Amino acid sequence: MAATKIGIVGLPNTGKSYGRKFLTNPEEAFIIMPSKKITYLEKDGKQLPKLEIKTDKCADLPALLKALNISSASTFFNSVVDSPILSKLVITGNHHVVDSIQEAEALMKFINVAMPHIKVIIVADFTHYISKVVASQDFMMQNTGGMAFSRLN
Repeated sequence: MAATKIGIVGLPNTGKSYGRKFLTNPEEAFIIMPSKKITYLEKDGKQLPKLEIKTDKCADLPALLKALNISSASTFFNSVVDSPILSKLVITGNHHVVDSIQEAEALMKFINVAMPHIKVIIVADFTHYISKVVASQDFMMQNTGGMAFSRLN
């Protein structure tokens, strides 16, 4: 299925997030968010669960990362999509908190391969990710001579 990108923009407290409560098939949606907050992703009046990834030997994602000697979820999401371990994973849930835009990208690739029932990916509060990039020391160091913003000229 071809991807369609839709941006919902509005002032604070105008119902952008609350609108998720009215999705027709919320179990087919996944929310990637920068912080823990209400997802408004419900089925039959109950909030859908957070992302859980486990195997018969590892009870959750942190245990799985430790067993595989992988330091970050982002690395896991990127590496497992082409790995035979994918078929051994038990994957459930409809939302996950990620710290960086790079991890969000890795998670989207993982969802695409490992969670075919997901039809809608919502990246909540996208501006939080962009703000984090623009405020980073690496980005600021590129600002000499306008290099950081050169793509925008």
